[in-house]
Amino acid sequence: MSRVTVLSIVVSSALLLYILEMVRRRKLREEYSILWLAGSVVILVLSLKQDWLIGIALAAGSPTRRRSSSWSGSSSSC
Repeated sequence: MSRVTVLSIVVSSALLLYILEMVRRRKLREEYSILWLAGSVVILVLSLKQDWLIGIALAAGSPTRRRSSSWSGSSSSC
């Protein structure tokens, strides 16, 4: 696991815990709390499953590079 992956997991977990604490203290309105919790869970899952994140990026049309030994480093023009 790379440092970036570990950092993204730690930050997304901290965000989830912070949102839970804000809901507990009633600093976050109830109608928005479900959206915030769902968003932070999605971020945490995508931090853990980076293949899913790459799939979503490709489906959205974003040019991405996969880490593999077969990548030659050359870019193709569209």
